[in-house]
Amino acid sequence: MGIFVLMVLAAVTTLLNPEIQKHLINDVLKGGGGMRKALVFLMFMFSLSVGIVVVNILKSNASTRLGAKISADLRLELFKKYQELPISFINDRRPGELLNRITQDTLYIRQFMEDVFCNLFAVLFIFIWDVLFMMLINLKLAMLTFVSVPFVVFMILGFRKTVYRIFHMQFRKNDEVSSSLQDVISGMRVVKTYGKEKDESERFKVLSGEFAETQRRNETFWAVFQPIISFLMGMGVVTVVYFGGLYVFDGSMSPGELYQFITYTLLLFQYIEWMSRMPRELTQLISSIERIDDILRQKVDKEDEGLVHDIKIKGEITFDHATFGYKSYQPVLEDINVTVKPGEMIGIVGASGTGKSTLINLLMRLYEVDDGRLLIDGTDIKEISLRSYRSQLGVVLQETFLFSGTIIDNIRFSKPDATYEEIIRAAKMANAHEFICNLKDGYNTYVGERGSSLSGGERQRIAIARAILTDPRLLILDEATSSLDTESEFMIQKALERLTEGKTTFAIAHRLSTLQKADRLMVIDGHKIAEIGTHEELLALKGIYYKLYTAQITA
Repeated sequence: MGIFVLMVLAAVTTLLNPEIQKHLINDVLKGGGGMRKALVFLMFMFSLSVGIVVVNILKSNASTRLGAKISADLRLELFKKYQELPISFINDRRPGELLNRITQDTLYIRQFMEDVFCNLFAVLFIFIWDVLFMMLINLKLAMLTFVSVPFVVFMILGFRKTVYRIFHMQFRKNDEVSSSLQDVISGMRVVKTYGKEKDESERFKVLSGEFAETQRRNETFWAVFQPIISFLMGMGVVTVVYFGGLYVFDGSMSPGELYQFITYTLLLFQYIEWMSRMPRELTQLISSIERIDDILRQKVDKEDEGLVHDIKIKGEITFDHATFGYKSYQPVLEDINVTVKPGEMIGIVGASGTGKSTLINLLMRLYEVDDGRLLIDGTDIKEISLRSYRSQLGVVLQETFLFSGTIIDNIRFSKPDATYEEIIRAAKMANAHEFICNLKDGYNTYVGERGSSLSGGERQRIAIARAILTDPRLLILDEATSSLDTESEFMIQKALERLTEGKTTFAIAHRLSTLQKADRLMVIDGHKIAEIGTHEELLALKGIYYKLYTAQITA
């Protein structure tokens, strides 16, 4: 409400100045009113000018605060939404595109609030009263002035679709540049390893060049469009000066009224020119709102308080004829039917692409089964509170992700309220305490993005400590010991033995020898469970597992 009041005050003070200027010319300069009268009018003009400056400052500050708040709220909503969206949606979008939704699009909205919204109603208010005053001063001259206005409006409306198209193209190219940049920075080690710096520079040069060319065409359009608008309005001013001068000569207008009319005309054309930029500003705003709305309107599986409930997991897992495909018409897993007892360790075996990782993705509830059911202790997983379920789930993946921050922050990530003693106990169980203490800053050692300052084995042990901290009831190990040296693997195997004790565990491992201690092995082949049993039972079958195992030990 305060912003609207300030807009009206700014408009009123702007419209009063030409009236005072008219009296200054007619009553003082032409009528010989004397210095005292001139000073009175000059003081009025000075006071109005100061008032305009003060009101505009207050108006800009209020709009800046409003724009910053709206922008911050939208960034927060988008960030929350990203975390609620299914992993399939995130995987289908480019990282740079998702990043630009939070950074660039919210920035455009803030800029619109600060640069356009704070002036919008003041401009409309001034525009309406400006037209009325011009008609009251001299109706014929006002009609002559308005002749050029329809041409300006026609041009603005005629190019509206063009403006919308060119800005959408610019946003799309900006997304491509951002995504390419993020890919190269994230994969810099691979780029350098293969000596592809020049190739990536050339690829980025092409994308950056396309973006620059799109920007150039956009700015060229405005470089032509705006001068044409200015020329049409300039002709309107020339018309006012010419015919207004004739009216002064024949005595139907006073010099002060002509000066007042010219001032109102300049105001009119100034705000028409301001409005001619509105398609550009509105297109940026609308495009940004559409891109943000594209994220916010995505459907999320919200928990229904009437159906979804918390449970204390005991550890019985049942795949009841479960079928799933990332594309519903192309199943990755078909008719999976198995029951895992509480505390049982299941090794998942199979060739690449058979669906091993898909199985654990279902267990992590990153995806939901298409047909059949996945039961936890006899309860459909869809009816269990997502927060409750994941708080009792521990995951150690092949590619360990550590956040930029300290070691203690990374371990505490799974349990933010964990005490220092709990963190040290988890680190000791993960065989991580000793190497952490040998670091310069111990648990307060800062690790770079993805934990780049630590070795692979050290990162893995921190990830295990993070999993141990929550004392999970269900445990998922996805190639947790692959790509490690013998010493690191031994340390991690010892840590995993402590971690898996008494917990229902699903483990994927490339080296089948690491799964021999599993209670049962599940062989996935042809998108189904082809074999299931102990290590000895499957060897005796001399089937798929036998071939995989003998191929490894003879390699």
